[in-house]
Amino acid sequence: MPSFPLVSIIIPVFNGSERIRASFQNLQSMHYTNWEVLYIDNNSTDNSLEEIEYLKQNNPKQIRVFQENKQGVAFARNSGIQYAKGDFLCFLDIDDNFFPDKINILIPPLLKDSTIAMSFGSTYRVYLPGEQSYIQDTGLVYSGENLPPRAGMDWLSNLSHLPQTGATIVRKDIAEKVGGFDEKVGVYDNALWRSFSEDAAFHIKISLNYKVYFINQPVVKYFRHSSSAISCLNHIFPATERYFLTHKIFTLPYTHYYLQKTGNRYPLYWAERAAITNLTASIQAASPIHMLTKYRSLFSSLASLRADFYLSSIYFSLFCLIHSLFPYKLAKQVIRLQNRILYILAPKVFPLEIS
Repeated sequence: MPSFPLVSIIIPVFNGSERIRASFQNLQSMHYTNWEVLYIDNNSTDNSLEEIEYLKQNNPKQIRVFQENKQGVAFARNSGIQYAKGDFLCFLDIDDNFFPDKINILIPPLLKDSTIAMSFGSTYRVYLPGEQSYIQDTGLVYSGENLPPRAGMDWLSNLSHLPQTGATIVRKDIAEKVGGFDEKVGVYDNALWRSFSEDAAFHIKISLNYKVYFINQPVVKYFRHSSSAISCLNHIFPATERYFLTHKIFTLPYTHYYLQKTGNRYPLYWAERAAITNLTASIQAASPIHMLTKYRSLFSSLASLRADFYLSSIYFSLFCLIHSLFPYKLAKQVIRLQNRILYILAPKVFPLEIS
């Protein structure tokens, strides 16, 4: 493999005409030079296509333009994966920026070890207006190699620890093997399909099945503002509701499939624990009827995954109750004791190693 292989950068565009030129200038500032950019227009109604074609006239070798008629960022990114010429893929949203050394930082582990499926760095998050900013918490992943399914289990336990899509480089063949970005999770907003958690599904599938590599340096600047996609989505579908649907549609069915394929029950355990914890948080302000409806909805869909789910759900409900009643350090001791008791009573249901 060449020392500087072609990297394909995939950018979905939906009414992003005001940011297209600045975004391309950001790519031109990168120190790594062997890249192509695939702009995937996703039914824009502004002059986004005209802006892209204007840039392409002066940069015909680096810019490629495609259109995806199926609405949603998952469909657009999957089209980019299909058309990419490079063996390595980057993903970037039109209003975010790569750090100049992003590819130089993340590509070496992939070139050195062909068994590494994805390398990723940290994300510098900026909230506008006010310029509030911080480096995103990446959870319990190791710096360096993370053998499967370790990183995936951490991300299952807390979706907020997942790497931002722009903070990764992924092998194209691996992206294809895991089926690309999940197109099922989303919500309609005035007949407009808005994808969400497609990146969570993508990263979790990769990290449960393949080795990933973390470098603790910021490689992408993520901007959150009033017109960004996630801000618009928050107005119609709160984050707790999105997480609930993500667990119901993706994480729990997929980790059950993973259990059947590998015999490893830990990812399903973490997915169940996160689902119940998130469900408890999402219904704190809800009416009792709404609460019971949501519990029934989740439990009925999951009871079919394995017969001991109801027993497991009692544990997770106790887990949430203990954390709400006791200080953090005391809660950990109480839960550790509870784990040991349940392990003695039902060792096949509750693995002692997880606490």
